[in-house]
Amino acid sequence: METIFSPDPTRVGMAIDVLTKRIHEPRAITPMQMLLSSDADAHRLVMAARGLGWLGDRASVAALADFLLDPLKPFVARVAAAHSLGLLGGEEAIEVLKRACMDKRPSVAKAASEALQSLVQ
Repeated sequence: METIFSPDPTRVGMAIDVLTKRIHEPRAITPMQMLLSSDADAHRLVMAARGLGWLGDRASVAALADFLLDPLKPFVARVAAAHSLGLLGGEEAIEVLKRACMDKRPSVAKAASEALQSLVQ
């Protein structure tokens, strides 16, 4: 679990991949949410946002929503957060994605729109 906070982004990515896609470890949720609220580099933030979506726990919607709507966060990680919200679904995710569809960053708005489309079909 502590590997999620490794200074080596490759190790972080591998740890998140294994914990979320392979063994579906719910204890990884809190460290990944902490990572999202940190000033980590874009690669780690992308992996954390994706990992939260892969785990499928709607308890992560609030953290992903805050991240997605923060224009100061790296846009590539915000795009990953939008996709994860599309995987998680629910009313809160839908409302946040609707707001993000109006984002000034075209790539973020497009990702939010695509995620929203996947939820309302």
